[in-house]
Amino acid sequence: MRNNVEIRSLRALGILRVLRVKRFVCWSFPAVFALASPLAAQERGAEPELVDRVVAVVGDSVILATDVEENLLRLRAMQQRVPDDPEQLQQLRREIVENLVNEQVLLQAAVRDSIEVPERDIEDRLEQDLAQRTRDYGSEAALNQALATEGLTLASYRDMLRNELRRSALVQRYIETERRRRTLPLVDSAEVRAAFEAQRQRFGQRPATMTFQQVVVPTQPSDTSVARARATAQEVLDQVRAGEDFAALARRYSEDPGSRAQGGDLGWFQRGRMVPAFEEAAFSLRPGEVSGVIETPFGFHILKLDRAQGSERRARHILIRPSVGPEDIARGQAVAEDVVRRARSGESIDSLVVQFGDENEPARIGPVPRDQFPAAYAEALAGAQPGDIVGPIPLTDRDSPRWAIVRVEEVRSQGEYSFEDVRDQLREQLRQQRFVEQLLEELRRQTYVDVRL
Repeated sequence: MRNNVEIRSLRALGILRVLRVKRFVCWSFPAVFALASPLAAQERGAEPELVDRVVAVVGDSVILATDVEENLLRLRAMQQRVPDDPEQLQQLRREIVENLVNEQVLLQAAVRDSIEVPERDIEDRLEQDLAQRTRDYGSEAALNQALATEGLTLASYRDMLRNELRRSALVQRYIETERRRRTLPLVDSAEVRAAFEAQRQRFGQRPATMTFQQVVVPTQPSDTSVARARATAQEVLDQVRAGEDFAALARRYSEDPGSRAQGGDLGWFQRGRMVPAFEEAAFSLRPGEVSGVIETPFGFHILKLDRAQGSERRARHILIRPSVGPEDIARGQAVAEDVVRRARSGESIDSLVVQFGDENEPARIGPVPRDQFPAAYAEALAGAQPGDIVGPIPLTDRDSPRWAIVRVEEVRSQGEYSFEDVRDQLREQLRQQRFVEQLLEELRRQTYVDVRL
């Protein structure tokens, strides 16, 4: 439900091109494959009389009739209804132009404010999108065949999609930056209720959900292993301070699989995204400075701040992890089994989290749709009821094993959404919608806009 509401809000605002609204909002959900190709390749035979023309001027940029027609072609490819009635079709074209104008206004504002999007983020999203489209078609060969029927190759489609994702990400980052600078407008309860009544038929069914508390017990390395890792980190830091290239050292030594190949590059991040010790160091450094050895639950880090922009930082790091052995794993499992016994005897989950839990894991989860549980949780909690203590649940999603001990708080079956289910979310979405409306109105007053359709 959440994603459907967000899609409608963004489409109403015209933040993005019509054809890209769904992908922009719900990144991780399977999307209908939208095949798109240049208008000349699509309709050269069908409409030989078409001559391109400017339909809108936005600042120093133009929007062409072919941009609008390509949007219509993509909507048809997505099997969305495009009206045959000439008046309705012309109205749809006007709406598309307004969307494109709003997007261009926001993009130009993002450029003026020197907003940047890490290429690594774009490439990650691109690969996720292409992987999903390949799954939708069943194989890469089937995807290539579908592209070929539209006059595209996988390489040309990749380039087109990359550009679209970059524009979308720039718009999103600009809006997020402005939100941090300003206060969101307020909406009253009557407006929220009215939005619920207007949209309730579109919410669909509320999925079955579960809410629970948990203690996640990590495998703790031995004191000897910790001391060895700290010494290694200090040796690497000495090499950095001796003038060796940080990125090269990260590729050689770092044990962070997500950033090692990129020379330790973590991209842009804000407060609240990293563990406290790491974040404190990142926001205390100046661009170009290197930290000392920082200890976190993940291991020992050496951090270099590359850039600072407002409340965001871009940094590199080198991570040295203490190794764990069979004895460490056996000791961790014994702790987890003890936590289960103590929870079943009545000791509170909150106190057990303080004593034994991984501080980087949330102590309360949910409500979460049950069909979105990771496999380990889904199997262990399949028949669980409120009050049940379940575990230890073995978690193998990291280098060293962890165990979850769960106390079920609430189980809800599938059903219709109530106003209380969505009230807070709707209120926040209405505030964001009003904020973007105000932002667009302000930017359009400052930008030359001439719509000619």
